[in-house]
Amino acid sequence: MAHQDDMNWLRKEKLIVRLQGKEFILYAGLLALAHKHGLQSIDTEMVQPALNDVGMYIFRAKVSGERGTYTAYGDASTGNVGKMIVPHILRMAETRAVARALRSYTAVGMCSLEELGGNTEEAKPAPAPKRKPCAKKAAPKPVLVPEPKAEPKAEEPAAPSTEAMVETQPAGKNGKHPSWEKEYKGFIVQVNELGWSYEEVAKMAQEDGHLRPSQMDTAQRRTLLNYLEDKVNRRWDGE
Repeated sequence: MAHQDDMNWLRKEKLIVRLQGKEFILYAGLLALAHKHGLQSIDTEMVQPALNDVGMYIFRAKVSGERGTYTAYGDASTGNVGKMIVPHILRMAETRAVARALRSYTAVGMCSLEELGGNTEEAKPAPAPKRKPCAKKAAPKPVLVPEPKAEPKAEEPAAPSTEAMVETQPAGKNGKHPSWEKEYKGFIVQVNELGWSYEEVAKMAQEDGHLRPSQMDTAQRRTLLNYLEDKVNRRWDGE
């Protein structure tokens, strides 16, 4: 099993998430931990294209480094991925193969989020290990002073909900872009795969003078994902 210090580090960096009460490691977490322990190469090969009855891609992955060489297989089909991942099914099969090989290399026993079938949008970062809180002195009880009775006011009409406002706001300005409702689940899954949360990416975009992902159109969000993936690759390549 992986050393407890490594697992605590992964939780601190939000590279382990919780889904339905169980922890799962992200692909980005496995990659980070493997580089930390001398990963030298990752090789993949498609051993079965999606030309069969079930439309399943199968990849073989081999990882090598200071801890040795490990090989594993990964598959993906329309039956074992969420509907938002179907357009990326080939890449998911390769990712699953590499994730399984990295789990053997790093001795991480928990399953990776990418290996799960179906939708994984509800995954949340796992909480850091709890620490025993320090004892605090009880605060003095406040003296309650009765407030003067207010004159009854006429009922005001309820304010319109934010959901109704979204439909009337111009796309890409104050409201969400019309494409966001259909694409947000897949976008969040891909962002999690790269080791970020949605709010972290939204903050990053705003600090660079761009719209939040929910306000972007499909092409702009695709450009943002390509930028994030390139950022991860440069990080682990040592640039």
